[in-house]
Amino acid sequence: RMPVTRRPTRAELSRLERVAARRRQIAGTREEWHASAFDNALKQFDEAIAELERAQELEPLSVAINTDLGLVLYLARRYEDAVTQLERAVTLSPEDVTLNDHLGDAYWKVGRTREAVFQWTHARDLGAEGDALAVIADKIVNGLPAEGPGDNKAPG
Repeated sequence: RMPVTRRPTRAELSRLERVAARRRQIAGTREEWHASAFDNALKQFDEAIAELERAQELEPLSVAINTDLGLVLYLARRYEDAVTQLERAVTLSPEDVTLNDHLGDAYWKVGRTREAVFQWTHARDLGAEGDALAVIADKIVNGLPAEGPGDNKAPG
């Protein structure tokens, strides 16, 4: 037996139109918010990079400043710049496990896979421990995982 269908009333149609309009408004607002949040994040990276570059001018041999600048460049997906900066930081503190690990990550992102594996192996051999050791060991075997569209993960 077929269900009986009826036409919606004017009041019901009006309500459905209001709901649909509100959903479109919310969707538009959400897209605008995401775009704005992305723009703000990029702006914050640029501001952080500028501040760290100023600090680096004042203290060019600071391991902390050089490391922070390298990490911010990496997070901003400026991988080539991150490599240059993290290489400088590793030169200042060659026995730092974490720095060597981060440099390996940056190498991987720019497609320098052999150097990445070398750097991760070096970090492991310097005495990585606990969770860091497990993560580094996994990277030595598998490289970095893909992050999604637009990720420039090097070929495994």
